[in-house]
Amino acid sequence: MRIGSCFPEPTSVRMLSVWLSPADGARLFHAALTAEDVGHAVVYGSSANTRLWWDLAPARALGYRPLDDSEPYAAKLVADQGELDPDNPAHACVGGHFVTDPPIWPH
Repeated sequence: MRIGSCFPEPTSVRMLSVWLSPADGARLFHAALTAEDVGHAVVYGSSANTRLWWDLAPARALGYRPLDDSEPYAAKLVADQGELDPDNPAHACVGGHFVTDPPIWPH
């Protein structure tokens, strides 16, 4: 399971695309733990966000039904922070700021 950002509400414009509400997180884990005859699955954990980056079909196949959407938070976040720059890897890549920050481990 690749979890997006699981917080009570999104706190950044980037998070509008990867936000997982705590309630949807509980629904996702319940679906994953109670699905039958799966073997294994690789799924993304996100709410049903309007700006969603990921395909939730594999999670839906387990019975996951997200109910929340980050879009009600969008207007305030965009007004405060501006829209994402699609040319900035920290905005456009799954790894976020880890894509552009220098390594923290010795080489």
